Amino acid sequence: MKWIKSIPFWLCVFLATVIWFSSYLSNDVTLKVKTRVSYVNLPNDFIITSESVSNIIIEFDVKGKDVNNVKSDFEQFEPTIDLSQLNIDKKGSDILKVAYSPTAMVKSQIQNKLKTNLAFRIATDSISLVLEKAISKKVSLKDEFVYSIPSDYMLLHNSGFSVDSVTITGLASDVSNIDFVSFGKVTLGKIIKPTNINLNFEKVYKNIVVTPNNVLYTIDIGRFTENVMPIKISVSSPHRYCFFPEDVNIRYNVSINDFSNVKPSMFHLDVVFPDSCYHKAVVLLKESPDFVEVVDVFPDEVEYLIIEE
Repeated sequence: MKWIKSIPFWLCVFLATVIWFSSYLSNDVTLKVKTRVSYVNLPNDFIITSESVSNIIIEFDVKGKDVNNVKSDFEQFEPTIDLSQLNIDKKGSDILKVAYSPTAMVKSQIQNKLKTNLAFRIATDSISLVLEKAISKKVSLKDEFVYSIPSDYMLLHNSGFSVDSVTITGLASDVSNIDFVSFGKVTLGKIIKPTNINLNFEKVYKNIVVTPNNVLYTIDIGRFTENVMPIKISVSSPHRYCFFPEDVNIRYNVSINDFSNVKPSMFHLDVVFPDSCYHKAVVLLKESPDFVEVVDVFPDEVEYLIIEE
């Protein structure tokens, strides 16, 4: 049969593969690993621009059988370069250009990482850095989270971000056009209980540093009830006004836990008068407690008389 005749051929292939693989595992090979370097102690108010080189090549002399182990050990390796140890001239310039050899600073970090005494060399002779003066400004946080809550619950007043604003730092070209920062439109689904979410800006903005880098986002919900409260209309003026009716009703939702805390003095109304002597004034709600959600003001227009004394 034909397949029997092919057995010697496949046996030879198998033996050749075994011999080659055994030779590979026992022979010395040069393994090249590309790794990113990180920087600490940058000059004050300067950041590293995208023009800079941030990678180095490390060459290891290893046995074939050790290749995977060395790759695994150095897969997440990120040596640190301390810029305070470099002689950087910072006088009167918004752009600093630095060239240095990484060997001295990186060599000991590689030796500490190695589990065996492998021979290695740093194949990158020089790194060029370009640092540019950064600017900072304060911007607001934009809430773009998408979620829903049960129909008989309301958001309580302490919901939202733990800070009102953050400081962004970066190149003028990156910072000048930013008016707010956001984590983007993230769908959270249905929230059925108070929820706290820890957020980090580290991977949100590539070339911008946000301070504080971590913020807390709170979704505080509670069962609510609806209430109606009459509020007297009053206005500061040299004239005396008579309103018809004398008060309006404020209809609002409030958390059951806060229901007894709501007082009429917490609501402030404003009225907008037309130019004519006798007409209807528009009633506006100027101020209300932050823990209530006002549904409406009724009536939203009232008649009035001006009585001169």
